[in-house]
Amino acid sequence: MNIKYFKLDGWCPLCVCINKAVNTINNWQNLCDQGVSIALNNSSDMSYLKNANSELKSKTSILISVTNTLKSKLATYGYN
Repeated sequence: MNIKYFKLDGWCPLCVCINKAVNTINNWQNLCDQGVSIALNNSSDMSYLKNANSELKSKTSILISVTNTLKSKLATYGYN
């Protein structure tokens, strides 16, 4: 979530103050997002999901390779 800056024509002390407040809110939001990301990375559930995802990717690669090998063998017998 990024809050947009307040704009008025010309220099305005109120605008400067509002823009600084908006900047502070955006910075805190970014820090909170990073904190949540770090907390999730340290979670045992997230660790399990990452490992399961890696296993699925590996098995998918193996299946693609075996399928391509089978297609090649079938093609030699005229099955396309």
